[in-house]
This record gives sequence, C-alpha cells and structure tokens, in this order.
Amino acid sequence: MTQPWANQAVSLVVIQATPTAFTGLFEYSPTIGTGDLIIAEAPAAGTDPYGNPYPKGITSQTGSGSLRATLNDGSLTMAKLSGVLAPPLISMSDGTSATTDGTSIRSSGMITPITSAVLPGDTTGAIETWHSLGTLSGYSVTTGVYRMAAEGELEVAVDVTGSGAHALSVTFSVTLPALYRPGNAPPQQPLTTNRNQAAGDGFPRLQVTTGGAVTVTAPAINTTTAYRGTMRFPLDL
Repeated sequence: MTQPWANQAVSLVVIQATPTAFTGLFEYSPTIGTGDLIIAEAPAAGTDPYGNPYPKGITSQTGSGSLRATLNDGSLTMAKLSGVLAPPLISMSDGTSATTDGTSIRSSGMITPITSAVLPGDTTGAIETWHSLGTLSGYSVTTGVYRMAAEGELEVAVDVTGSGAHALSVTFSVTLPALYRPGNAPPQQPLTTNRNQAAGDGFPRLQVTTGGAVTVTAPAINTTTAYRGTMRFPLDL
C-alpha cells in the first residue's frame, strides 16, 4: 500500500516486505517520478512504476541512479553506473575529514580495498566478470578477454599465436560495448613474444580504439610466434 506521510512523530514503524514487485520503503525528491528515486529499502531488486531501477537492500543514490551505495546482507557496495566508470567518492571521518576514492583506500584495520568492479550498465549491483573478445583472423586464440577493473580501467588479457599468414594488423571479432571504450586518443600497449625481434620489425602491440575495436599488430613470421599480454587502459584520458 502506498501511504502519504505528513509531519508527525511516531514511536514505532514496522514494515513487512514480501519480495514482490515494488514492495518496500521508497523516497523521492523533488517529486515522485522518473529520475527522482533517492532512497529505497526493498526485499528484492526491481523497478518502480516510474521506471527507476533499484537493487535489493537499503540504497541511497542520485535521482538518476548513476551513483549508488547499497547495504545488502551485511555487504556495502558503492557503484558508479554511468559516465566515466571511476569509483565513486567515499567520505570518512575519524576526528578529521577526508574524501577520496575507493582505490586510494588501503587496508589499515578498518577498510579492505575494492577488488571487483560492478558490471557496467547493470542496475542491480552485479559483479563484473571477464568477457570474450571473440576470434582473431589468422591467429589461434588461447585467451582473448576483457573486463572493467575495480579502478574504472579497461583490462584486457590476450594469448594468441600467429598462423604466419595473418595481416599486419588484425581486429578481434567482438567490438567493445560503449562503456568499455576510451574517450580520446586510442591507447596502445606492447605485447610480449617468444620470438627475437629482427631488424626492421615493428614491436608487437595491442590497441583499443574509441570505436571499441581491439587490434593486434604484429609481423606475420611463422606459425609458432606467440603474442601475450595483460594490460589496462584508462578510459578518462
């Protein structure tokens, strides 16, 4: 039941919330509507009648839902769900005041560093996992994956072996979703190889473009040349 509240003092409020659609305690500001949900206390994740998604637990968020803190089953999750996916700010007070981001806080008997990112674009607080980059023409792919790191950076891991007939630059078949793409100049990172570089050879490298293409550039030498690397790319440069 939806119940409007007036200014009144009460000594006890008990809510029995069955895990069904739009059940719990919800606060909106400045009005009740789309983009105005700022606090939710719900027994199950869902979406309110105005299109605002919310996770299970006690949640405080911006009206747009782009910044969110959720307490659920004794676990606190802080997430930035849109824009450049840097961690949200955390405010602490122990007689002095400090504001920092989650990656700058190291374990000191009070706080453990963030080790996993929230799945970009997800509204329920799901934890990020590795995603496949697909195939790479002219290569055998042992590993070709990407994910969002806890620090808000794109992480890519590749282990590929050239056929000896591949093109100089080859792009993986999977294009990165928009939230995983760099915002400006396409960054590049070097790849290790089991072959000695010859004079005139370009150094093998991996590039991620603003359009989401992940490309391996390496000379086509023979069928036993492997290229490997695990690397990160800032998305806010």
